Amino acid sequence: MILFGALFSLFTDHKNRPVFFLRDPYFWHGVVFTSLFNAAVIYAIINFPDWMWMYFLEDSSNTLPELIYLFIFMYYLPYTLGFYLGRDLKQRSVPTCFALILAMALAEVWLVLHLFDRYAVIGTRAQFLSGTAVSLLGPDNPIGMVMNTCVGLMVLYFIVVVILFKKNKKKTLS
Repeated sequence: MILFGALFSLFTDHKNRPVFFLRDPYFWHGVVFTSLFNAAVIYAIINFPDWMWMYFLEDSSNTLPELIYLFIFMYYLPYTLGFYLGRDLKQRSVPTCFALILAMALAEVWLVLHLFDRYAVIGTRAQFLSGTAVSLLGPDNPIGMVMNTCVGLMVLYFIVVVILFKKNKKKTLS
């Protein structure tokens, strides 16, 4: 989520005096982008809670207040932190903002690689432990349609934001 925030901070205008980050339209574009991602997360946490907890917990069920807490503190707050950090770093030096994005992308790759045996199969904890969970990479993946739809929407939305950014930039330069 820090990666998403830092990525959207690249669209901010660092040459002019920055506005409060909650008034920055690109902050809110990033919230929409993050929410598209979170749609798949919500689907997964409801239907495959054991997988979402990477099979570490014996009881992976969550109450609604717990889920709200998790989404605020594990998804939206880190996104906000990433946006704020990225915007601050970009004001100082654009390469340092890119360094943050690269560091977060590498951290994500490291995390997936280290948990790949748990990430690559989806099912219940019992199915994981018995080796009968379904491959996330196979055609029988029960979350594939939702994940692919959300990723497709994220890509399309990001393209729209880039187009809006370029149009805004042209207006500013004119």
